[in-house]
Amino acid sequence: MSAERVEAWLAANRQRLLDELFELLRAPSVSTDPAYAAGLARAAEILAERLRRIGMRDVQMLDGGGNPAVFAQWCGAPGAPTTVVGGSPMLTAGSQLHCAYGGVISVVVPGSTTTQAS
Repeated sequence: MSAERVEAWLAANRQRLLDELFELLRAPSVSTDPAYAAGLARAAEILAERLRRIGMRDVQMLDGGGNPAVFAQWCGAPGAPTTVVGGSPMLTAGSQLHCAYGGVISVVVPGSTTTQAS
């Protein structure tokens, strides 16, 4: 897809994209304060719904005993590297998940060292 087509799509969908971003930002989701647990759960639900809408598979709400985490995968490009991005303590840089459709996924945590999928 050309940069011009991407820019045209972004321009045509600008308001919807902003509305969706602001909906997510309005969920009070301070993960270090238990008073915001409901907002954090709402933010996770919004993210899970959007991941489903864009075609991610196996979207799950994960409960590790703390704040909710959202997991989703799309492994529709055999042989291509796949990356997981997350900010949950359940995901650590360099750990690996096995994709249900074959292959291994390397975990990338923002602010950490990036690893490559095999």
